[in-house]
This record gives sequence, C-alpha cells and structure tokens, in this order.
Amino acid sequence: VGNQENQGTIGLLSNRELQELGIDRIDWFKTDAQGIDLALFQSLHAEIREKILAVDIEPGLAENYVGEDTFHAAHPQLLAEGFWLSSLAVKGAVRMRPATVQALAADLADTYSAALPLPLRPSPAWCEARYLRSLEVLGAQDAPARSYILLWIFAMIEQQWGYALEVVQAYAARFGSSAVVHQMRQESLRSIRRVYNRPGLFIRRYMPTFVKNVAKRVLRRH
Repeated sequence: VGNQENQGTIGLLSNRELQELGIDRIDWFKTDAQGIDLALFQSLHAEIREKILAVDIEPGLAENYVGEDTFHAAHPQLLAEGFWLSSLAVKGAVRMRPATVQALAADLADTYSAALPLPLRPSPAWCEARYLRSLEVLGAQDAPARSYILLWIFAMIEQQWGYALEVVQAYAARFGSSAVVHQMRQESLRSIRRVYNRPGLFIRRYMPTFVKNVAKRVLRRH
C-alpha cells in the first residue's frame, strides 16, 4: 500500500486521540513510522506543532517506501517550522539483493552462519535525526517560562551545553534573574567542566596517535 493512502487516516487519528485525551500540547515528538514521519508531524494541528520543543524522526536517505518522506524533504520543512538539527546518526544496510545474499551464503557454506551478520560494509540508508526548537521562535511566540525550562532540559539531555546556556540567557532576559536561572546556569557550567576535566578529552584532541595509545594503557592501570 502506498504511503499517500495512509497519511490522511493516520493524521486524523493523531489529532482525534489527542483531543479525546485532553492533550493540548506535545513537548517532545518522536516517531519512526517507516517513511511517513514528516507526514505525521505535519498532520498535527498548527497550535500543537508550534508548542513542540524537540522532534525525533528516522527518515530514509532514499525512497525505500512508496512516497517516502526522505531526509532531504523533511529537513528543510523542520527548519522552516523553527527547529534546528541538533544531532544526526547515519544508519545503513549492506546493498545486496536477496538472491545475491543466498548465492554468497552458498559460496561461503563452510564459514557462513545465518545467525551472524555478513562481514560487509553497510551503505547509508536512513538516519536518526533530532531537532530542537530555536530561541527565535520561542521569543516570537511569547512562549511561557515552562517552554524555556523544558527546552533547557532537552538541551541538557542532548548534551548541547552551549545551547543550554543560551536558553538560560534568553530565559533571564524575558523573565528576570532568579534562583531558577542561577541553578540552570550552574548545572550547564558544571556539565561543561565535567567534560574538560576528563583526562581522555585532552588525549583524544591533542596527542599524536602513538602517544594516545601509551597514555590510554597507563590510565587503565591506574
């Protein structure tokens, strides 16, 4: 069945169920709907979409399904909705037809096991993308303090500590300095310091490869 036939039904179900449950907002939208992630997102009412602070989708990098919402189609749409790409993990599969796999299994009958994956390099096929709401949009929406605090939490979960600090600054500019502002700022700084205080960070960034290997062995012993 082509995806275009499914989109309307899925969209209507999404909004109706939210309404029946009395849910007027979604803070973090996550979906892996086999090619219709963007369609599901856009099927939500505008007043629901504009309150979303984080989006997780898993679009294909090519059309693996009929009418699939690929990454190159979904990405500009989410940017236009006021999000920015926070992380992207490219996933893949070995590019082989089933008949070729069967022939290879026969050729490697002495060593091949169906229980183990083929030792072949996968090619990019889909990705896991995470988006966070931009501060410009929150400001334009005159968003409440709750949205800023949640966006800071999501940025911290995402380990986007620099952006988390910007969220704190935007929160303070709109709602004034407070104990909440101080606590969020200190936690953001603590997370950054925690990374810079790791011995492995200096090793990974600045040492030549042969020195890295020696240093890692020494650190393991101690």
